[in-house]
Amino acid sequence: RMEEAEDLARDTVERARRALGPQHANLVYFLGNWGTCLAALGRPEEGAAKLGEAVAIAEVAIGKPNPTTAGFLIDRARILLDAGDA
Repeated sequence: RMEEAEDLARDTVERARRALGPQHANLVYFLGNWGTCLAALGRPEEGAAKLGEAVAIAEVAIGKPNPTTAGFLIDRARILLDAGDA
């Protein structure tokens, strides 16, 4: 049911962007979930891109020296390593 999860994750990001704005701190969590779904579906490049977007927003909205930002960096690195792209 990962395809269904990915559809829900994408829809959540789209709704959050409309409701909260494109740089809202809470958006990073939804992007992270979407990225993880994409990676699990065998689409690591797309997943890493969503996590990269989450990191970029988190660095501005939450701050660079922050555990949340670091967590998304680690998740992105793990996806890239698993795909052999790091």
